[in-house]
Amino acid sequence: MNFAFFLLLNAVLLIRPEELFPDYAGLRLYLIVIGLCCVASLPELADKLNPASWRTHPLSGCLLIYLMVVVFSALPRAGIAAIEDVGYQCLKNGLYFFLFIGVVNSISRFKRLMGAFIVMIAVMSTLCILQYHDITYFEALVPYREGTVDPETGEFVGYIRLRGCGMFKDPNDMCQVLLLGIVCCLARASLARGWAFSILWLLPIGLFSYAVLLTHSRGGLLGILAAIAGIVYLRVGRRAGLLLAPAVIALGIIAAGGRQAQLSVGANDTSHERMQVWAEALGIYFQRPFYFLTGIGTGAIEDELGLVAHNSFVQAFIETGIIGGSLFSCLVVVPLLAIARLSPPNAKATADAREIWQLRSYIFGLLLGFAIGCFSLTRNTAETSYVFIGIGACYLGLARKLCPPWLVLDYRFFKFILGIGVLLLVLLKFFTQFMTNL
Repeated sequence: MNFAFFLLLNAVLLIRPEELFPDYAGLRLYLIVIGLCCVASLPELADKLNPASWRTHPLSGCLLIYLMVVVFSALPRAGIAAIEDVGYQCLKNGLYFFLFIGVVNSISRFKRLMGAFIVMIAVMSTLCILQYHDITYFEALVPYREGTVDPETGEFVGYIRLRGCGMFKDPNDMCQVLLLGIVCCLARASLARGWAFSILWLLPIGLFSYAVLLTHSRGGLLGILAAIAGIVYLRVGRRAGLLLAPAVIALGIIAAGGRQAQLSVGANDTSHERMQVWAEALGIYFQRPFYFLTGIGTGAIEDELGLVAHNSFVQAFIETGIIGGSLFSCLVVVPLLAIARLSPPNAKATADAREIWQLRSYIFGLLLGFAIGCFSLTRNTAETSYVFIGIGACYLGLARKLCPPWLVLDYRFFKFILGIGVLLLVLLKFFTQFMTNL
């Protein structure tokens, strides 16, 4: 029963029925379903929230600490109101994560969840495409127009960009969920018994790819191509992968064409504007050494610049300091490092262990695409981010016997993630300075 409730929870999260049908917006379906899921999963939640279990599942402890840092860093700026706003969002995200790793406790459930993701994303994509072509009408799905109207002809000059509703109203966010659908199709096809079933699992990729092209999102396309390159990298081996992965990205950009092939850092380009925002945000952070550890506070960057950082890593470091930034970086980067270092199962391994190993490259690619997406989106507290983080933690839990020995929550692990955080912060600083000067 708890797995059925969890599937329903993801359906509400991805399809967004309350945004599609505003007359039912007051139902609070997500809260109702997550409440039912929690009640049905109390033993699993109690087990995963037990600090004793965090030693062998270190991402659980890191995520809980990160969410606490996010909430407490908001208190100086917003006071008790932060508990109602930021705390409420972090509570939902934390519950979703622990439900994920608690309920999806077998490779069988993991595969069924991937299949359900494909169906849910196909439903959402179909509705968005129908709206894009004016076949149906949902106010929440009206495409985003980027451009201007020619004063002489009255014609629109620019791009009409497909988007979803709610948290997917940005075309870049829409691409993140399409990334999830594409990789799940590839993963399920690789596990299918027989070529006919493999073809069936691959069919929705055409729908998702068409939707990606309609978003005209460069960051979204790069994330998807990075995911495919990551899959290729692990499947063909490191040496061949280093040659093939860049070729996959280059060919994908050329094939997409249009706005998505126009990679530029010119002064009038949105990518240049975003890098300027990153540079300004990091400048604020480094000019205030007193806030180096704790950050300037959750939500403060929008007060300073009038907009978010458009980079989840930059946002995390500036608002929650080196502590919160390192913890967020850990949730994104550590699963990639651990999956890349998994040990193959031995000849006597069970069928489940062999399936877990077979999924390795796909989960790696999915998380790599998510990490690339974090460079163009500020989604530190968005629910979709915790879908990806949950997938990574859940997969590592299922592959525990194959994991590297350093994936243990202890003093050395915290030093390791602090080192990752410091290194990433330094790289971000030099990269933004170089690109803005360029």
